[in-house]
Amino acid sequence: MGMRIIFSGVPGVGKTKVMELLRELDPEFVIIGLGELMAKIGGLSSRDEIRKMRPEEIIALRAKALETIEGRKIILDTHLSVKTKYGYLPGMPLQALNIFKPELIVIREERPSVILSRRSLDRLTGARTGRDNESEEEIEEHQRMNRLFAAACSVITGCPIKIYRGVEASKIAEDLYEMVGGKR
Repeated sequence: MGMRIIFSGVPGVGKTKVMELLRELDPEFVIIGLGELMAKIGGLSSRDEIRKMRPEEIIALRAKALETIEGRKIILDTHLSVKTKYGYLPGMPLQALNIFKPELIVIREERPSVILSRRSLDRLTGARTGRDNESEEEIEEHQRMNRLFAAACSVITGCPIKIYRGVEASKIAEDLYEMVGGKR
């Protein structure tokens, strides 16, 4: 059994940790970071450069990246809303949804204070240095925008949305594993 899943959350929410735990549960899962794939295909030095591109360039690069993805047991680690200087852009507009064909959308959320702490740690360790500084209010707004964009994606595709707020990474990974037919 397999499933094509969009896994999303604002930067610093802990998506990568969930993906690492899920890969431990089932090494057959293909976990694709859409931003990393786009950066690689676009010859960019970092995925953080993407949101500085013009919207039409992002759309073209995203489509090119998504067209390279094959298989059924796939989790696409991506952003449903991308905060740019132009405003919020959809991370998965109609064209992208038609190419990827998701069967489930999962959003991970946290309290903004938790996200700010993770981002500070990332900056201190050098893990991610290209992120914009945001206030707790801006992070909460971004999380609300993700829900709105997820709802639009669900209307278009007919797939369900699962939202985890303040849930441990291990619990999310176990749930995803069971959703696609894994046995515990």
